Amino acid sequence: MTNSLTQHPAFKAPMRYAQFAKNGVWEEAWRFDKLMIPERQTILDYLNEAEEVAFEVFFGDAFFGVRFRGTAEDLKRGAFACVNACRSASAEAPFFSTLAKLLDVPTWGQTVLLAELGAVNFWKSIGPYRLPDLKQAKSNPAATFQDLLATPAGLNRQHPKALELVCDGSIQHWFGLPVSEQLAPYALSRELLSDALGYA
Repeated sequence: MTNSLTQHPAFKAPMRYAQFAKNGVWEEAWRFDKLMIPERQTILDYLNEAEEVAFEVFFGDAFFGVRFRGTAEDLKRGAFACVNACRSASAEAPFFSTLAKLLDVPTWGQTVLLAELGAVNFWKSIGPYRLPDLKQAKSNPAATFQDLLATPAGLNRQHPKALELVCDGSIQHWFGLPVSEQLAPYALSRELLSDALGYA
């Protein structure tokens, strides 16, 4: 990896909001901001009998996500850790290091396994495009940009796009870096894509 993903400039922005989703349905995500962080019982009510839950936190136009599977206790521990990291994050104890400590994770984003282009919060319904060869995509970002223009997400004009970098580790996690303009028609940006690939 060329650069540390947690050090990407986009993640220096303040937290905009965070969200939980069950079964990968981000279109029905439960969203909240730092002033409305839910209490423990509200989180328990949301988890109910879920077997899988994912969490994302947005900093500016970039986001970081983790997914938890397993027992009810596994999901509860993971969800509480994410919310507590949001609540206590500060300049002295940034979100990433706080969450790593709470979940006993040595580091985030050490190895990128794969990359997907998708429409933010409409990943499932519009359909992501997985880059078939990340190494080749990095070596020729101009050709990669042309390929992505023809994908379902690339053709979409209703939502901003992100390049999601899925990483290896004891807990599944990913970084979403903005690769489009943030105003309609949300056109893919060659410069932003090249920057995101530099962190893959």
